[in-house]
Formats: sequence, C-alpha cells, structure tokens
Amino acid sequence: MQAKPQGHFPCRTIHINLFRTMFSIVSITSLCMLILQARALAASASTLTNLKHMDLEELLAQEVSSASKTPEKYFQTGAAIYVITSQDIQRSTATTIPDLLRMVPGLQVARIDANKWAVSSRGFNGRFANKLQVLVDGRSVYSPSFSGTFWDLQDMVLEDIERIEVIRGPGASLWGANAVNGVVNIITKKAEDTLGSLVSSLVGTEDQVVQARHGGLMGMDTSYRIYFKGRNADTGGPIHMDPEDQWNKEQGGFRIDWNPLNKNSATLQGDIFTGAFGENINLLDPATGTTGYEDKTIQKNGGNIRFRFERNHSETSSTSFQIYYDRLKHDEYICLYQSDIIDADIQHSFDLSPRHHVLVGGELRYLKDSFKGDSTLGFTQNKERTALYTGFIQDRIDLAPDMLQLTLGAKFEYSDEWGDAVEPTARIVMTPNAHNTLWASVSRAVRSPSRGEQSVLFSAVEQVPKNAIPIPLPPGPPDTVPVRFTVQGSKDYDKEWVTAYELGYRIMPTDTFSLDIAGFYNEYDDLRTVTTHFQDGTINAQGMLEIPVELTNKMDAQTYGAEITLEWQPRPFWRVEGAYTFLNMHFQIQGNEYDSHAGTTDGDSPQNQISIRSLLDLGHNVQLDLWGRYVDELTISDEYNIPAYTTLDARLAWSPTPNVELSLVGQNLLEKNHQEYAQQDLNVAPTSVQRSMYAKITFTF
Repeated sequence: MQAKPQGHFPCRTIHINLFRTMFSIVSITSLCMLILQARALAASASTLTNLKHMDLEELLAQEVSSASKTPEKYFQTGAAIYVITSQDIQRSTATTIPDLLRMVPGLQVARIDANKWAVSSRGFNGRFANKLQVLVDGRSVYSPSFSGTFWDLQDMVLEDIERIEVIRGPGASLWGANAVNGVVNIITKKAEDTLGSLVSSLVGTEDQVVQARHGGLMGMDTSYRIYFKGRNADTGGPIHMDPEDQWNKEQGGFRIDWNPLNKNSATLQGDIFTGAFGENINLLDPATGTTGYEDKTIQKNGGNIRFRFERNHSETSSTSFQIYYDRLKHDEYICLYQSDIIDADIQHSFDLSPRHHVLVGGELRYLKDSFKGDSTLGFTQNKERTALYTGFIQDRIDLAPDMLQLTLGAKFEYSDEWGDAVEPTARIVMTPNAHNTLWASVSRAVRSPSRGEQSVLFSAVEQVPKNAIPIPLPPGPPDTVPVRFTVQGSKDYDKEWVTAYELGYRIMPTDTFSLDIAGFYNEYDDLRTVTTHFQDGTINAQGMLEIPVELTNKMDAQTYGAEITLEWQPRPFWRVEGAYTFLNMHFQIQGNEYDSHAGTTDGDSPQNQISIRSLLDLGHNVQLDLWGRYVDELTISDEYNIPAYTTLDARLAWSPTPNVELSLVGQNLLEKNHQEYAQQDLNVAPTSVQRSMYAKITFTF
C-alpha cells in the first residue's frame, strides 16, 4: 500500500471562506471595540465580575488532575492538555458534548447525523473511535463491547459541568487500556456549588431542550442536587434521501456530597435515561436481491450509580475508593444488546521521601453482556462474562525542586479475554520560571480487542460493479451484482500497540498572552485490518455472491503532528483564542495481505484544522461571542470524499437581571448545509449539518 503523500500546510489548501470567517470575526469585534472604548471605565459591577472570570492568569493557574490523577497546575502539566472551563461552556454555541470538544486542538470531531458523532484524538476517527478513553467523574463511558463511546448518551446538563479536561496522547499508565491517543475527563460540579434552582429552555430550528435542576442542603455538611433534561432534535439535512435521524431523549439524576470539617468526604451520584434514536440504514430486500435505505428507530435506556470516598491522612497523603454500576439496554432492528458493568478502584498517594511522591492503585472491572441478533448481526457467543484486573504505580521525582520533575509510571492489566499488558510512561517537566514550561514524554499503550472483534457475525450487502470483483462472474448485464460480505470475529484477534513520543512548550510572556505548542510522533503495531477473501467467494441459490471477511492485526502505522493554542486578552473585556492542528498519517500492510478498509483509514481525519474564538463583553451585561472553524477535506473512500468546510457561529447574550439570561445563537452561518462525515461500517446514511438558529432563556433562583 502506498503511503499518503507528505503533509501539506493550510496556506495551500484552505478554502476562501476561512478568510471570510476570520475577517468577519475581526471586523465585528473591532467595531464593538470602538464603541466600548468610550465607556470602558464605566463598566457595571456585574460586568466586571464576568471579566474577572476571563482573567488569563487565573485560567492558566487552575488545577487539573487527569494527567497525573493528582492535583497540579495546568500551566506546569507535563502533557498535551486542554481545559474547557465552565465559562467556555456557558459562552460557547454548543448544545452537546461533542460540539464542545470541537474547540480542543488535536481532537477530530465530525457529525454523522443528528444523533451520531465521530470523535477521536490525533487521528483514527470514526463513530466507534477506539483509541480515546472517555470518563464522567472518573466513570468510564467507553464501551468495551463496541470499542467506542455512545456520544448520544452523554447528555448531562451542561451548566452542571465544572470543566472538561482533555489529554492528547497516551494516558494508559494511569487510565488503562484504550487511553491510546487521548483521555476526555468530564468533571461535574460539586452539589454545594449548585445550590438553588435553575430552569432553562432552548428552542431552535434543529434543537429543542428543556432542563431543570435544584440543589439544597441536607444538614450542616451535606449538599444535594437533582436534575431533569429532555431533548428533541430534528433530523439532519438530506444527502441521499429525506433523513429520519431524529433524537428524543429524557434523562434525570442526582448527586449528594458529604463534606464534613474533618478529613473525610464522600459522593453518591446516579443517572437514569431513556430515548429513541432514528437512522436510515441500507438493507437487503431478500425478494429482489437489491438494497435500499429504510427508516429505523433504536430504543436505548439505562442508568448508573457511583459512590466515592476520600480521606486525607495529611497534606502529602490521601486515599480514595470508588465503585460504580452501569447498565445499558440497546434495542434496535438487528439486535438486542444489554450490558452490566461493575467497577471498583482504590488509590493511595504518599511521599516516600521529600523528593519522591508516589501514587499506587488497583482496579477490578466485571462485565456481563448479552446479544440477541438476526441474520444480519450475531455473535458466536450470545452471552459473555469477563473480568479485568489492573494495578498501577507512579513516582514523581523532584530532581530540582520547583524546577525539574521526572515522572515514571506503569500500569499492569490482565483480562481473561485478551491476556495481559504492561503500559509504561516516562515524563520530564522543566519550569525554569513561572512563565515557561518545557516537557517531554515517552509512553506505550494498548488498545484491547472488543467483544465484537473477537466474536461478531455481521453481514452487509452492497451492489458492487462486476469489474471491481477479482474473480470470474457470468458475463452480460447487469453491470453490478449484489454481494454479501460476512465478517466473522476471531479469538485470535489481538491487542493493538502504540509507542508515543511527545514534546511540548508553554510560554506566558505577559499576563495577557500565552502560547502552548505540542508535537508528537507515534508508532502503531498490529492495527485492525479487514481482509476480504474474494478467492473464497461463492454464489448462493439466490444468485448472490457471498464473500467471507476476516478481522486480523496486519497493519502498522506512523503518525506525526503538531497542535498550537494561543490565548490573548488585548483588553480586560475581550479574550481571543486561536488553535491550529496538523496531522499526518502513514499506513503499511504487513506481508502481502489485501485489506479493503485500511487504505481509507488515513482519510478519516482532517490533516489541517483551525479554530478562532472571540469572547467579548459589550457592557450593560451584554456578551458577543464568535467562533470560526476550518476543517480540511476527508477522503474516506472513493464514494465519500467530503470537501473542506468553514463555519461561523455567533452568540449574543443579555442578562437583564442577575438571575435571567437571554441568548440568541446562530450556527454554521456561512453555508446552508455541509457534510462532515460518512459512516462506512454499518451502512448508515449520513446527513448534512444545516445552518441553524436557537434562542435560550435561563432562570436561576
């Protein structure tokens, strides 16, 4: 297989609409700046409060925990990290978690239809992107059965999110298998930070959302909150047909935090949901031997409950224990899937000496699932129970106090399905002063096989041109024939590995400007291949050609890239953020295997991405926020070559009183519609993302 041509930089390929977008952002904000100059000193007290929250120094000094599982300053973290703050969430135009993640450099986010997304870090994008670990308050929402995340189910009240920490690059030494290319950790607010009530309603051309939350006290040291959220999303724009990809979902939950004045604290948290999700899927008509798209609805329901206990033994020592239960029922036209997960973990931190800060822990996960399929989708084992045992250790060594740190760590995992794995890491961080951080790392991580890859029986039918099939077929019309491709998993399907090398630099030369640069080079071994055995094809009684397909580990890859984030606060009431992502990928098939899918993998992710956000306080409690993005083209397959696109979102918000906010938002304003992705694996019809508007009102009391 030929490698993809060397990477091109955006100056050669960026669509002219990108420059129009940036011109629009600069022009609008500059006009507002002229108006503001005359009254900047007369800003209201409430406006000054908003601006204080935007202070750049405070943003960079905030504590994060995803990179080391212990609190550390964001600016001094030895990893490629990005934090979406609660203010970023409030002032964004996004209404879903995946849309929020579009602001993170190094992430690839694309909407497939109205209720499905492809989200990945540093390449390998897809609906079930299998190299990104996703957590909600430390609870993994990555599905080990499907090797991916159901983003349509991650739909909590956005105002209840404290921050979203995103690590690009391996996090397996702490977070385990599948944290291969990144970790997304969604951290919700403590109940004590959401006292009182919130009610909001969003009505738009594509989305309708209603949500309510109430928080209160239960005694002197215990707080709680309860919430409800309902969503009704319209269908996406048509590409091949009128779409039926609506999204209707209801979710409720609670959180209780116990925080006495002593050294202990505890949290009990739970959610329950139900929903209906539409899609158009290409299915075979057995009577005619032809295929066509049909409208189908998927029913999903489930819930989770989590308990966490923490004890601080001293300023340098603490212990935490967490256990959660997660249940999902997924009922659709080709299968009924149910899963139950119980997970328990414990970790302990202590100082071995003044220079050695140690973190150790262990985890046990138990999974029980069942599948009931039809002739299209089934499994060699309809029911399965698996266990995963893990342990980790990390030592942060102060080579030069407050200036040079070395972190060594490793995670050890054993699964009764895919065996064992050791995932080590080494990181070094140098902070010569408060304005500069230089870091480097070497890590090794594993992606575990999914239940589907080891035991799936899946059939898909496509109309294929005769001249594309390398075996003799009867001559004459028609020019295409229906072909049933049957994929069978295998217990021989093994783990995928990556060795990652990273280098990063952060600088804050002034209190109004910062720059964050990260570069990486990754080497992947034993990646998934889909080997199509045309030579073993047969013609059945209905005249259909049947071709067996095998899942194997026959591919290697190398990827490299860079991510740049720039923060600038030219005025106390105006903050600008820019981000650029460059990604290049090369793939090689091991031996002489023919793989029909690997040749498109490098086109699943854009090579260049640019994002520019402008957050501006206009005074008198009015905010104007603009967000422009450019995303490079995708070459998913010969059929789906998705052009580059440029978008512009705008938000205008006004708070007539401290307890009321009104906002008007326009999304994707530059084009009537555009396509972002096409899902190949399950023959689901993609839809386009349409220009949309919505109005939102929020009451707090």
